[in-house]
Amino acid sequence: LCSSMNDLHVPLDISNMSLGSLDTSYGSDTSSNKIADGSNRTPLWTNVHDIDLSRLTELNWDCQCKVIEDYETRLEHDNQVSHSLSSTNFVEPLIRFLRDARDLHDSRAQRIGCRLLLAFVSKNRSGIPYLNEDLFSLLASFLHSAAATEETLAILVALSSYAYFISKIVASGALASILNMLDSPNGKFQELAIKILHNLSSDVDIQSHIAPSEFLPKLVPFLKDATLAVSCLVILKNMCNTEHARVCVVETSGCLPSVAELLEIGSEEDQEHAVAILLCLCSQRDQYCKLVMNEGVIPSLVKISVYGNDKAKVSALELRRLLRDVAYSVEQQCFGSEIDTSKDASSDPRKEKPSSKTSRIFGWKFPKLSKKSVLS
Repeated sequence: LCSSMNDLHVPLDISNMSLGSLDTSYGSDTSSNKIADGSNRTPLWTNVHDIDLSRLTELNWDCQCKVIEDYETRLEHDNQVSHSLSSTNFVEPLIRFLRDARDLHDSRAQRIGCRLLLAFVSKNRSGIPYLNEDLFSLLASFLHSAAATEETLAILVALSSYAYFISKIVASGALASILNMLDSPNGKFQELAIKILHNLSSDVDIQSHIAPSEFLPKLVPFLKDATLAVSCLVILKNMCNTEHARVCVVETSGCLPSVAELLEIGSEEDQEHAVAILLCLCSQRDQYCKLVMNEGVIPSLVKISVYGNDKAKVSALELRRLLRDVAYSVEQQCFGSEIDTSKDASSDPRKEKPSSKTSRIFGWKFPKLSKKSVLS
């Protein structure tokens, strides 16, 4: 029989599990501290704050699974215990357990092991002990199987919020699988993948590992999702640090219109990031200003410059100034062109002034431009 934690009498409330209810029970009789051969065994710990998983391998596999399952439940509902855990007595033994679960193709063991790791990294916000590359490689391998995909993604959401783990996540090869999750029919996988990419995109070096021309078409549809829009906007804003990514932003179908739409219907935070993206584009090339103006953003910018949050107000005012300057420059060019055309027409009555589609911006007529003409 398995040694367990039943003798601790820790009150439980399992109504609020972080990833939903999973049937991970191994059905072991946990009322005894005797092993299968009938001999007495000292428990692996005497209380919930004194955990030592270094002896976990002394138990048979089913008992190991039960111990991991029991401890995950208690760690999930104890805000203090995670701070007493070390790499030696907890992390390394848990990695061994997860590796064994993978090698044994034990899906349930993979899930409960990942759930314990998730509870640990989620609770220990003040600082996680050193996690070596082996763990990240192991997590990357779990993304290739259906056993614990959701739990693994949730772990990576937590770990990617630490800047010093980002390079390890990328080095593990997990990034390709994370990007592929955007094509998954599972909405939860997509949501978690976007949250990971939100965190990873804060690292400038990560951008060399993402091809914007392939990634942005996958990301754009999520700008329509009110719960994910802000994360998508942050990703776009961070990616706009490179000219290649900026070109892809304006060339990707639906990207600029979706960002412009969020100026009108998005939350204050959405508006803040949307304005920042457009300001980043327009501050780099006048051609981008012309494309942005074609989206009819001026009324929204005026509103944001008055009612938006502090950051959005500043960005909106600066963007309006940039657009006004470019619009004035275009107006002057058009005015000079009209004078030349008038002279030609007066000298040769057979010549007619060409017509063009225009729109009014800041009171001036502004020619409608296509992305192709602007970027050529």
